[in-house]
Amino acid sequence: MRLLLFPLSTVNAPVQKWLDGLAAADARLELIPYDKRFASHAVWLGDPFILIGDSRHLDDYLTTLDHKELEVLNDCAYFWLLTENDGFTHPKLPTDRLIAPSWHTSGQNVIREALRLLQSFPRLKGLSKRMHFIREEIKRISSGPVSPGYSVLILGDSGVGKEEVAQSLFKSSKRSKRGAARNSAMYAVGGAWLNMEPGMALTELIGIAQNRGDKSNYPGLLKLYSNGALFIDDFESSPLNIQETLLRIMSTRRGRPATYRQVGGTKDESTLAWLLFATNANLQKLRDASRLREDFLYRFEDRVLIIPPLAERPADFPAISHAIWESLWEYTNREADVLRSSHVREIYGRQFRWEGNVRTLRALFALVVSMRCNPAHNHRSVGALIEMILARGDTYWHWVRIFETRFYVTGQSLVEEISNADSGHRCFGSMPGVRLDENQLLPSERKALEVLTAEGWSIFKKLLSDAPPTKSKDILRVSVRLARVIWYVSQAEPITVKTLQELTGVKSDQTARGDLAILANYDLKHLTKRKLRGTGPALLFERPGKYLFTIDSVLVNELNSVSETLKREFRNNRTPLVDPVTIETRTENEWIIADKERTYVVKYDDFALNVYEGKSGFYAKEQRFFK
Repeated sequence: MRLLLFPLSTVNAPVQKWLDGLAAADARLELIPYDKRFASHAVWLGDPFILIGDSRHLDDYLTTLDHKELEVLNDCAYFWLLTENDGFTHPKLPTDRLIAPSWHTSGQNVIREALRLLQSFPRLKGLSKRMHFIREEIKRISSGPVSPGYSVLILGDSGVGKEEVAQSLFKSSKRSKRGAARNSAMYAVGGAWLNMEPGMALTELIGIAQNRGDKSNYPGLLKLYSNGALFIDDFESSPLNIQETLLRIMSTRRGRPATYRQVGGTKDESTLAWLLFATNANLQKLRDASRLREDFLYRFEDRVLIIPPLAERPADFPAISHAIWESLWEYTNREADVLRSSHVREIYGRQFRWEGNVRTLRALFALVVSMRCNPAHNHRSVGALIEMILARGDTYWHWVRIFETRFYVTGQSLVEEISNADSGHRCFGSMPGVRLDENQLLPSERKALEVLTAEGWSIFKKLLSDAPPTKSKDILRVSVRLARVIWYVSQAEPITVKTLQELTGVKSDQTARGDLAILANYDLKHLTKRKLRGTGPALLFERPGKYLFTIDSVLVNELNSVSETLKREFRNNRTPLVDPVTIETRTENEWIIADKERTYVVKYDDFALNVYEGKSGFYAKEQRFFK
């Protein structure tokens, strides 16, 4: 077990003696000291840690933490502050994290007990308070009279780790201590698999008795794992006759074997199988729809474990990230790259919903590892690959579409792939005829046809027919430009004027803006007013980003004034900018202002400075128009 030490000030003799005493009592505990310069990385390393210092240094450290680090720190159950001032307090400090050397062994015991609990469940990664509580509950439940009448229910969304909790329950119970004893393993089965023909499902569960004419028999899962456990995931999917059979088994008195009769049997069979159930369903709705017996739930009594989504367990994120990263490299036959704390911080800072929870996080890291092992990408750093993947969107469905591009195979960026798609084809100047000939499409136009649904393609052709023709023979014709936009948006969002210019080679901001306006169905005669031309549908819509606030009645003439005004206003709104601040000019009245934490789009007119957070640009208006 690793315990990281971050001395914020010089470690004196009493503190060092206290640390030596902590290590001496547990040979498995490894104390790893870090330089104080790395203390800001402590929350992102995924290991338990101690911050060591006097009141002044601890106060300085806690004051400099940003909202992301505080979010993780306040949720962490496995960090401590070691200081000689046992009365130290801080408004950002959880009250139960303070340890003083003057407490001698009592303080050491607090840390030892927490680390022993953490070490007892190696399958459960995460340092959050909620996961700490789940470990304590597993310890409590597994020490009870494990039997059919002592069933457990595990609730949580898909991908939160319900089976890991079930495995931990079984491993910490007396049953796992039987080693290779007959029928003492844990077997996982899906409720959907039991949702076969009702008679077959029941046979699979309770078995078939041997009869006179046929010597063969099938003992059934309850008999096969009589001294072990059955983990039934998505149990609500099983038919009602299976639920009734399981309910009868669960009704057995605690610690006693359950009795039942096999199909075709004339005598009772017994089983001590421990029943562990899991689901991500809304039990209230299932009960109301008569798909789940209400009395089924009563049997769990106080043995219900609820696992929150990953997004609600900030302190679990670093530990799970590092565990996944290490496991993915085990099968690559390559030396593992380092997952830096800055990488974990960057991903966490995106504030994704993580709809697939840990599975989605694993999928993200699997993509990065795969690309690092790919000759087309192994010259790129881990951080660069993470940024490239996350730039495609905020869900796995955005990220995985990278496989559909040449970028994954050749290392070409999406912009480079699209820009070079029509090489060797005549695609400049005005288009001959008004309508597209679907038998003579250029590669970009053909790709637009592939990524759009039939309805989307019909809208594309309608918008194209209303577009003004290309007058210059040195500019890509409008059908190719618009097709490239559709291709790009189907793979990555959003698209901006600058990106369109890179895709098409158009130098004029007005032309590039007009192309996006066509697909957004704006009135081209009143483009600045963002008016739709009619009631017809559009393929794109414009979004400036997340609106933060407006600074009223401010006239700004110089860029430096913009920076100072923003710093002051963000400070007043309790969202301070963190130096260094970088400023990029977009247009005369628009800038990007960024620090090492966030990026802001700033637009200025005669009366106000409007600030937006996030990427502004054009997005796909209706997903039903895209395949």
